[in-house]
Amino acid sequence: MGEKRITTMTKRIPYKRLAVFAFLCEYKRDHDGCPPTYAEISEAFGWGSAQTAWLHVQGLERDRRIKFDKNRKIIIIGGEYIPPCECF
Repeated sequence: MGEKRITTMTKRIPYKRLAVFAFLCEYKRDHDGCPPTYAEISEAFGWGSAQTAWLHVQGLERDRRIKFDKNRKIIIIGGEYIPPCECF
């Protein structure tokens, strides 16, 4: 049997790709909006190559979950980064 897929509102997304999306969101939140490198994504998932991370990120772009700005920085679609409150 093939890879697990999760159905969203419009399209079925492979489970690992969705996990990469969740990692991107969490990483950007924890690092003041800065995206991870492909090497950091690969390391987080235990993959031997940054190419595997690149393939999943490209898939997320095709699925319109992310986009890249002019500097190739990853932007989460449908989300907005709000810096932590420095009131405390």
